[in-house]
Amino acid sequence: MELKALLDKYIVFIDTSTWLYPEANDWITEQLPQALKESEKRVRISGKVVEEVTKHIKNGDEALSKQAKQTAQLLNQYHKDEIIEVYQDPDDPFQDQAILAMFMKYRTKFPLAMVTQDRNFALDVENLNKQGSVQSTNTILVFYIDIFGKLMRWDYGVKEHEKRMQSSHSSHQGQAGDRNERSDRNDKSERSEKSSKPKEKIVALPLGTKVETGLDTELPVSHFPSEGESVRTDAFGELQLMKELGKGGEGSVFLTSNGMVCKIYTKMTKARYEKLKLMLDIPFNKEGICWPQSLAYNSKGECIGYMMSAASGKVMQLSMFHKKLLEKNFPHWNRGHLVELALTILDKIKYLHDRNIIIGDINPFNIMIKDYNEVYFVDTDSYQIVNYPCPVGTINFTPPEAQGMRYHEYLRTFEHEQFAVATLVFMTLMPGKPPYAQQGGGTPGENIKNMEFPYPFGDSKGNAPDGVWRYIWSHFTYKLKEKFYQAFAENKRFSTDDWIQMLESYLYAIKRGHSNDEIWPMSNKVSEENAVEVTCNQCSSQFVMHEEKKNDLDAQGKFYICNACLMKNKLTRVQRDEAAATSSAATGKSQATTRRTSSFGTNTAAKTTTRSATSAAMQARARANSRSSTASSSSARMGASGNAAHTSSSTPVVVFTPKPPGLLMQGIKFIASKIKK
Repeated sequence: MELKALLDKYIVFIDTSTWLYPEANDWITEQLPQALKESEKRVRISGKVVEEVTKHIKNGDEALSKQAKQTAQLLNQYHKDEIIEVYQDPDDPFQDQAILAMFMKYRTKFPLAMVTQDRNFALDVENLNKQGSVQSTNTILVFYIDIFGKLMRWDYGVKEHEKRMQSSHSSHQGQAGDRNERSDRNDKSERSEKSSKPKEKIVALPLGTKVETGLDTELPVSHFPSEGESVRTDAFGELQLMKELGKGGEGSVFLTSNGMVCKIYTKMTKARYEKLKLMLDIPFNKEGICWPQSLAYNSKGECIGYMMSAASGKVMQLSMFHKKLLEKNFPHWNRGHLVELALTILDKIKYLHDRNIIIGDINPFNIMIKDYNEVYFVDTDSYQIVNYPCPVGTINFTPPEAQGMRYHEYLRTFEHEQFAVATLVFMTLMPGKPPYAQQGGGTPGENIKNMEFPYPFGDSKGNAPDGVWRYIWSHFTYKLKEKFYQAFAENKRFSTDDWIQMLESYLYAIKRGHSNDEIWPMSNKVSEENAVEVTCNQCSSQFVMHEEKKNDLDAQGKFYICNACLMKNKLTRVQRDEAAATSSAATGKSQATTRRTSSFGTNTAAKTTTRSATSAAMQARARANSRSSTASSSSARMGASGNAAHTSSSTPVVVFTPKPPGLLMQGIKFIASKIKK
């Protein structure tokens, strides 16, 4: 559809992912403004776009920060030209849910369109068209900007070029199906249709019965090739070792002339050779698992290693198991993305388990992450294959019954593996925190042996680590907490299928707004029995917070701050800091240091006070909506209806207003002025 025709007929929204997409620069800076002015139309955004752009300006990623600054200037220009409007619910911290709620209400009144680069969000918006309970002649359109800067249509989570690839390259349909399946996990009808398709015939290895003898017997090798030399392969002919990518105790890894990777050992043992032959005998085709694809030989025909596909991304342990690392490497992620990541990993583990392949050393050092839906498993030659055990492991992923055992002397079972899988899922959702880490307690091995799981469930109060870990746990759904408690306190084992089903349910709750989407919540979840109503000390509005948080604030003599005032305070602090910085440039470095020192305590206290109310206010909204859903007058003031509504019962939503008033536009103007200075 031509852009002008789209603007003439539809109310068009653009989400943050598109504003920050580099390939969309020309479309957003040139094509769209010109078309808006010619049509005398305005494009719409969620108020969260401004906040997210502000956050990314300060991001450690230089490219993202630069893009965010350009976007801030552009938003300011759009506002000056009066070609932008804002949909804003000051109490709703989730951009996607606010827009979905608004689309549900207004789809019968207005033709709506969304421009997004987010596959999952695009699918959610398009699924609104399937709702048979809502009769509407208006079809919601969903677009994205392709790599050439062109406006293109989503087709239920599939891009235009992906559709063409599927129709013209039938050999790649399986991979496309994997991608679509990740996007459609929460659409039950889609899953039902897929389940009716013929399944791939699985060829499984026999399970091991005893450890093979003579594993350390060394095979004679006269020469191990190095960088610049060549190797011979069964499947790919002769290849040159172009560059050494890494070196370890077992050997070195080289990039070869055909783009694949060759692992060359420092010594070749009978166990390695026999295991590799078994691995090559099984039909194996799973993207993201760097499985051996051919033996590699030196010039004399002696086996010295194997060929595999190249991995991509960042090591899981080093890229996301700390708050600063996670925010630096994956700044766009929310909790839903963590769940998607866990599902992507579980999908690969299930593929292996279906073939009786036991990983053994499940370890975040052996997983590389490119994005939440693209990961790579490396060091697959250490996997347990039939009677050849995995010779390595780590304490945190070793079950109680195997603690202290020497890994190379026994064969792991699926029960052993299931404990490790549960641990990896837990550490993915609790970024980096092992399930048995606690206040006090013994060593990790002792805590695992004693099944001393520290998180509360039922009558168990636990001894969870202080800080954000307790908050994260409180926001898990009841079923997820129960699953973790059964796995780590009651020593029950669950299959990969069990965890996939559990996480799909959890993801559904997040995407529908029934569970918190924050990776790092700032307070406990507010349940009905723990909810107390308080009055904001700034605007005198009523809101709900956790009674423990209220007691903490009372004990410290601190104020109650609602979410709307939190936004105001944030802008005020930014303005104050900017004014202080400008003043310091004129009066000298020493005065600037004094000013920053004197204001530090005040700023810290303000952050502690305001952040403490954020999560409580979020939990209160769902109950407020439920209580007010039967009142038509309240419904008229809110920006959505039905199950997806998550707006405050006391705060009206600004929808389709010509000039967005108040704090939001102040924020846009201020960001732009800051960049100019």
